Amino acid sequence: MSGNRSLGEVLERLQAGDQAAATEVYRMYHERLVRLAQRRIGPRLRRHVQAESVMLSVLEAALAGLAEEKLAAPASGSLWNLLERMTENKIRKKWEYFTAGKRDVRREVHAEGSDPLAEPGPRQPTPEEQAALADQLQKLRGRLKEADLEVFEGLVEGYSYAEIARRLGCSRHQVRYRAKRVEQVAGNLSRDRAG
Repeated sequence: MSGNRSLGEVLERLQAGDQAAATEVYRMYHERLVRLAQRRIGPRLRRHVQAESVMLSVLEAALAGLAEEKLAAPASGSLWNLLERMTENKIRKKWEYFTAGKRDVRREVHAEGSDPLAEPGPRQPTPEEQAALADQLQKLRGRLKEADLEVFEGLVEGYSYAEIARRLGCSRHQVRYRAKRVEQVAGNLSRDRAG
């Protein structure tokens, strides 16, 4: 997207009800907003608020407001300043919520000498467990459809639904649906193994 004129055209299409324009705005700003939210969410709040959910909430509100003309696109043509302010406000409101009364995250107690932000490390599987898992994964891969296999591999690699959707050129809803099918096949495989 080049310059203010292109963004202005996208916003005009958005106000005319063009869903493709909303998708373009999402693609333009979602990664940048996630990075901003990750930087602005403090360590205590991070335990309760995800940067991805802040980004989705901000973009949803901004897109709806722009489409309904409740929000005006900045005269400079830069939508980023508006999105940045909305993100900061959203995080401030989350902080106010999570520091109110009994749910105040500043009062959370942690075991003495422990890092309040540290997560317990995972238990390492035994060689027998590793071999059994490798066998199960091979069987699962053999039973999955090609589209489901791509989603499964993305999840195994640690990608979010949004990232997998972007890589595969489909919607997050489709990724979620395919992930559910993977779960069903895996569940059937586990029942076959147990029975």
